[in-house]
Amino acid sequence: MTTDTSPQLLIFIERVYFPALSEKLGLAPITIDGYKDKFKYVQERLGNLTLDSTKPVDIRDLLERIVAEDGIGKTSNRTCQTFP
Repeated sequence: MTTDTSPQLLIFIERVYFPALSEKLGLAPITIDGYKDKFKYVQERLGNLTLDSTKPVDIRDLLERIVAEDGIGKTSNRTCQTFP
């Protein structure tokens, strides 16, 4: 069930997930920069997906499209999988 109060996945990742990587997990800035660099493959394809409407199959399909369209390698694909 989707509600108007559910944040867009893109906004959640940018405003909550990335800040939490350093604040709560203590990851080094260079590590976070690497994640953000790979995130560009995911970012442009998230569209209006919301937290409560997104299912694992949606993310799997998105990653398969990235591999097919951008031809990224296995390592980059695994890094993209770290997003939500």
